[in-house]
Amino acid sequence: MSMKVKNVAQDFFCCLRWRFSRRSILNPKSTININSGRSMNLIRIAKQKIKRHIYVYLFSGRVQKQLQLRQGECLQCGRCCKLVFRCPMLVGETPHLRCRIYKHRSQVCMQFPISEEDLRDVNHQCGYSFRTADNVIGDVDQAKI
Repeated sequence: MSMKVKNVAQDFFCCLRWRFSRRSILNPKSTININSGRSMNLIRIAKQKIKRHIYVYLFSGRVQKQLQLRQGECLQCGRCCKLVFRCPMLVGETPHLRCRIYKHRSQVCMQFPISEEDLRDVNHQCGYSFRTADNVIGDVDQAKI
């Protein structure tokens, strides 16, 4: 396994492991109805999150091209830190959220959003936007992962 793939896996699965171990501690009998609209949206956002990890670590050239189209600045609102699950490094409550490791955060966090689809995940309530509709990275359904 290449070093890049190993970094992607460690970064992403570390967060997932924390999320699901915490969920089972809080409510071990919890279940998810995968047919509900909320669950389908959660699945779409999870696919998007996995895709972001893969692109940032394995296709950094494409990500850099996409970031050149990005304009604006981070509002530091924490919406991107609560996609699928709340990041364990996020402390405080809205509107006073902050990241414990902001200066040392992962590449995925630094480069969010990398496409229009990422903005859709946070309901376009982000300080960033993209200059053109021709994104280098396509929709999750069209991506071949």
